[in-house]
Amino acid sequence: MMTSAESPARAPVEETLSLAGRFPANFVWGVATSAYQIEGATREDERGDSIWDEFCRRPGAIRDGSNGDRACDHYHRADADVDLIASLNIPAYRFSIAWPRVQPQGEGAWNEKGFNFYERLIDRLLSRGIAPHVTLYHWDLPQALQEKGGWTNRETADRFVAYAAEVVRRFVATSSEPLEGRDRRVPLGFAKLHDGDAEFLDQVINV
Repeated sequence: MMTSAESPARAPVEETLSLAGRFPANFVWGVATSAYQIEGATREDERGDSIWDEFCRRPGAIRDGSNGDRACDHYHRADADVDLIASLNIPAYRFSIAWPRVQPQGEGAWNEKGFNFYERLIDRLLSRGIAPHVTLYHWDLPQALQEKGGWTNRETADRFVAYAAEVVRRFVATSSEPLEGRDRRVPLGFAKLHDGDAEFLDQVINV
């Protein structure tokens, strides 16, 4: 007869606990999302189109025709979503800012309605004891910049510096996988920014 100690069901739990013990005490555990995957509200409050919006509209581009127009409706359900995170005792939440939500054309005027959404989200997280971790970019380039050449146009990097400097002025941020599609040998995974440190960001872009 198999004892409870020998039960196969116990092995994964014990292995997980053993693995967790290998992480340093200051390791931050949390959950993460990206703007296009969860926010929805792609045509609300003066948000501009992103390259994902345009891609999903192409006939046949997505097998089942899915898009992010509604997604998880996080834009309208942020408070409830944060409450769900809190209910799981998650200490940190990493989310991305949709560049076209806060700067619809990728240059020029800022959209305060977009910034207000993220400010409310951060306030809600802090009120529930959850540390917000802000990501600058998660693959949702403003379509207006794509039509000017996207990341193959050097000016897009300049526009990103201006966007990042404005976001960093308000938040502490990181860039999700900034070197994807570039030389992966460069030892840089996350470009961690500090308040007002646009010069650092410029160095990252010029790696």
